Amino acid sequence: MKETIDARGRRSPVAAKLTLARIATLAAISTFAALVAFSAPRRLAADEIDLGAVLSGTPPSVRETEKLAKQADTLILEVEKAQRQIRSTIDWYKALIQGVVPDLRRPYKQLDKEIGRCETQREIVEKRVGETKKQSDSYFRGWAGSLPLIEDDDLRGRSEERLRDSKSRFDGVLETGRLASDQYKPFLGSLRDQWTYLGHDLNPSGLDSLRPDADVLVARGRELLAQIDDGLALARAYVASIRSVQPPPAPAPPPAAPAP
Repeated sequence: MKETIDARGRRSPVAAKLTLARIATLAAISTFAALVAFSAPRRLAADEIDLGAVLSGTPPSVRETEKLAKQADTLILEVEKAQRQIRSTIDWYKALIQGVVPDLRRPYKQLDKEIGRCETQREIVEKRVGETKKQSDSYFRGWAGSLPLIEDDDLRGRSEERLRDSKSRFDGVLETGRLASDQYKPFLGSLRDQWTYLGHDLNPSGLDSLRPDADVLVARGRELLAQIDDGLALARAYVASIRSVQPPPAPAPPPAAPAP
């Protein structure tokens, strides 16, 4: 229908009503479209899809446990490297301080390199401790957050108890790393001081003057090595215990031979 305009430029009442009707119709269509869009299922973005769960069928909580175990393995590996490097450094220091080689310059130069390697490895351990703690905090928060999903009071209480026990044992893993990072720092500082002491006095009498201090420092290093070795043994046992895939049991020993 063609819109009519009177002499004063005003729309006719019929045209005005039709215009209002069109506006109302368009508003209704827009509202309906918005409701449909809101109620329709949203397609997940690619970064929101848990591909690990889709491909492996493994629940996220199980995969998070394995990720935590792998992170702990990384920390343990770096602490083991630090242990080997400390042992090598102590051996070179003993070779120097005992003065059994004709040319003292060789073990002196090598000791400088060994101390530097220890310092580098100690910093790596320190970094791994921070990374592992961050992941463990997230993991145990997730475990605690899942407790309200367990409706049975007894099961929920037992899960909370196991959470606390597991966190306490994992804290022991972190403590082993911290021990290597924190305690080896002053040890290496003292070793560097003694190395510098010999810099202008690298001769048999200089070694004799330093030997009592060197013996104390070496004994201190041996104690740290033993203490950290004990922590590593507990850490390895704990990490192995939380994995979903366990190694096969050891074969039974063969029967004893009959007595003659």
